[in-house]
Amino acid sequence: MRTYGDAINWLLAKYATHSVMSGSYFNIITMTQPENEAPTVFVLRVEAQCDQLDGLFDVQDVKYVFINGLSEIIRSHVRALDG
Repeated sequence: MRTYGDAINWLLAKYATHSVMSGSYFNIITMTQPENEAPTVFVLRVEAQCDQLDGLFDVQDVKYVFINGLSEIIRSHVRALDG
C-alpha cells in the first residue's frame, strides 16, 4: 500500500460488512441540501461521505447527487449552466 486511499480500501474490503458498505453508499446517493444550507456546506457534506468510502462508489452517482441533491432554486441554475 502506497497511499492513504489504498489503506482505506484494504480495511473496508477486509472488515466492512456488505450492509455497512451498501448503507454508506445509500447515504451518499440520497443526500439532499436543506433550503437553509449553503451549497458549499452541502458539497462538503457529500465529499465527507465519499471520503468514508474512498473511491468505492460510482462517480456518476455522486455527480447525480451533486446536481439533484441541491435545493430547487440552485438546481435550476446548475442545469441551465450545464445546458
